[in-house]
This record gives sequence, structure tokens and C-alpha cells, in this order.
Amino acid sequence: MRVATVLPVVKFNDARSSAIRLRCLTLYLLALASLVACTRTRQSAEIAYVSAPQAFLRDQVATVFNKTGTVKNGERVEVLVRDRRFVHVRTSAGVEGWVEQRYLVTDKIYDAFQKLAQQEQSSPVQATGSTRNQTNLHLDSDRDSEHLYQLDQGAKISIIKRAAREKALPGAARPSSAKSEAKATPAMEDWWLVRDSQGHTGWVLARLIDIDVPLEIAQYAEGQRIIACFPLREVIDQEKKVPEYLAVLSENKDGMPFDFNAIRVFTWNVRRHRYE
Repeated sequence: MRVATVLPVVKFNDARSSAIRLRCLTLYLLALASLVACTRTRQSAEIAYVSAPQAFLRDQVATVFNKTGTVKNGERVEVLVRDRRFVHVRTSAGVEGWVEQRYLVTDKIYDAFQKLAQQEQSSPVQATGSTRNQTNLHLDSDRDSEHLYQLDQGAKISIIKRAAREKALPGAARPSSAKSEAKATPAMEDWWLVRDSQGHTGWVLARLIDIDVPLEIAQYAEGQRIIACFPLREVIDQEKKVPEYLAVLSENKDGMPFDFNAIRVFTWNVRRHRYE
């Protein structure tokens, strides 16, 4: 005779279980949304770079303010808020403050300078020199082109290439007729593409650069412009080593259609103790 065994039926609280699952799903979706929002915020953060030699950060845009920090040329900052002439930024050190908008350039300008430096990193150096005063490195051989980095007075630079551009004269009147336009000769100015000791590359006005030329050689320029000078060898004169040079010269005028038009070799006369 078989005896049927009756097992107890355990009933789960389906409503409570569904509520727990719904709560967990809600928390997961909120966390995922928060993560996506943070990622978008980091990706969309606006970056700028300081183009002024130095600028201070202020706690408020007002006549009376407190200085919260200082930013230097080429420094990277994060843009938080823009307000007409001023920008609220945060430095890499976490310091926040307001700075004038004209002291900043966009990350596109920074990327353009980086690209120019990469393009010219293997270009041979044509000459060396130093700056006469503080000057900007321009993105192109144009006074109105963008600039980011600044060179201090006396900064040593390497010259890569030359360019001649028409000089924009302030307040200059345009020719009134085609005949006068044909006779008018535009004023020109020379530019140098240079690289500084930190690898920053850009264009500067040639008249702001002093080419490295020994004084003993410079006196023999005879009205021409020495644009490069290279040592060739050394000779012995009374137990003293004297270098001999090759100099590259051009007309003492901007805008010439050539980089140079003369080459001179300065040899040392041991008998007369002078260059010839």
C-alpha cells in the first residue's frame, strides 16, 4: 500500500522581491548615468594656454580683488566660465581664478604650434643668434598671426629659414588709380623661422634678431648684412689658436628675392696678424 507524501509549499513574497530588483536596477542606472556624465564633462572640458609672459589670477571680476595665483607663458589651464573680457580658469595645481581673455589662446593654436615644431624638427640650422628684446613667436610670418610663446631678451635661438612679407603700414592710403598702383613699391620685411632652447618653433621679425658673428669678422661687412657665419678651421699664431670663417652675406635691405648673394672666406694672415 503506497502512502502519499505531502510536501509543504513555501510561498515567496513576489512583491517584495520585485521591489528589491527594481531598486537595484534604478541604482545601477543612476550610477551608469553619473559615470557617463562625468566622462562627457572630462571630454568636453575647454582647454586654453597662457600667451602673456605672466598673468595673475583674481578672486572676482571687480575693481577691488584679491590675487589667488599666477600663471606663466605657455601654461595649460582649464576654462570653467567665460564672462565678457574675463575667463574663470583652473590651473594644473588646482588654483582657480579670473584672468583676462586676451592673455589666453585656444588649444587649436597650441596644437598648430606643436605641429609646426614637429614639421621643422629635422630642418638644418642655418645660423644662430639672440633676441634684441622680448618678442613673440608667431604661427606665421605675419604681424597679425597668432602667437603663444614669448622669447626673453637675449634668448639664444637657432635660425631655420627666411621669408619676406609685405609690410602693413598703419594708416597707409591705397593707390587712387591703376597707374599709381603700378608705380607703388610695397614695403617689405624679413622674417626668420626660429627654434629656442626648449624646442618652441615660430616666426619672428628678422630685425629683432642679432646673428652670432665674431666682432673681428663683423667689421669687414662693408655695408652688407652678414646672415650666417661658420668656423672652418684654426691656425696657430704665436702659440694661439685663431679660427677662420666662412660668412654668408646679403644686401642690407629687407624683401630681397634671395637669401644671400655673396660668400666670403676670412683667413688669418699669420705675418700681419689679421683677417683677410
